Amino acid sequence: MFTQKEAIVRLLKDNDPETVNLVKEQLAEAGVEAVEELESMLTLDDESVTFHIREVLAEIDVNEALDELTLLCPMFPEFGELEYANWLIARAYIPGIDLKIYQDQIQEWGSEIAPIIESVTGPIERVKTLGAFMSEELGFGGNTEDYYNSDNMILPRMMETKLGIPISLTTLFMMVGKRAGMHIEGVNFPGNFLARHEGIIFDPFERGRILSKTDCEEILFRQNLPPSDDHFVIATPRMMFRRILANLLYVAKNEANEQDAAVLASWIRGLDRQ
Repeated sequence: MFTQKEAIVRLLKDNDPETVNLVKEQLAEAGVEAVEELESMLTLDDESVTFHIREVLAEIDVNEALDELTLLCPMFPEFGELEYANWLIARAYIPGIDLKIYQDQIQEWGSEIAPIIESVTGPIERVKTLGAFMSEELGFGGNTEDYYNSDNMILPRMMETKLGIPISLTTLFMMVGKRAGMHIEGVNFPGNFLARHEGIIFDPFERGRILSKTDCEEILFRQNLPPSDDHFVIATPRMMFRRILANLLYVAKNEANEQDAAVLASWIRGLDRQ
């Protein structure tokens, strides 16, 4: 008699691709309950079998992330959970991703810049220091040539390309800044999502450039908008998360990806129920 593991291995080594795909579908449908046993099979000395097992594990992780996002959105708190939500999006979009690599990288960046941040005086110098570190040393900046590319909006991909859009770059600045002892907030400024640290407005899309009152008024003037304190309202995590999903929805619609668009729209509706 073959054990269940032996039977799975035999089926995954079958010469019929349809049989292999059917087995993988059934294994993926088993969900997280099957993960432990599947992971134990990664030690097998058979590259074709371990390749199929990794694909199944990746699909299970994607499905779990999709389910978690569906549950999270209607209950998404006004404060907190933004980092977690971004990592869920990464898991949903990048099958099999090892998030720990990217989480450790952000921690490393924060630890690297923290002593320098602590050594400077005042919010302006802290913002300048963080901006120089993120843009000049690490190379992050706005993707002006291919703005509506999902890679600009999904944290790990943005970390690899070093290119993003205002909301995603602000999110990254917030995450690195937090680990360096800086409290940074998002600002729902018309036409360009901005960041603020202790009253200092700056633009992560423009490599952390500090914006004066005149700079902000000029941006508003180009949009035929009068100066108003309402334009400097702090964006809650829910508002930021919604903006990220809305950008991904725009990309999905532009690419005629109806399946992704439907899922993203459902998440946005979940957020809007609050």
